[in-house]
Amino acid sequence: MIALKNFTADEARFLRRVVKHGEATKLAEEYHVSNKTINAWKNKLINKIKKF
Repeated sequence: MIALKNFTADEARFLRRVVKHGEATKLAEEYHVSNKTINAWKNKLINKIKKF
């Protein structure tokens, strides 16, 4: 969680919910998207971590 300070508040909140709390399905329902889309967003943020 070191790199979370480099994210926007929304990005950090999203990543915590998906990774730490396992809420991918709940987020998919909230945003009216598929779990596949949630995983794509998660992977995009993880790649952002790797760049730091």
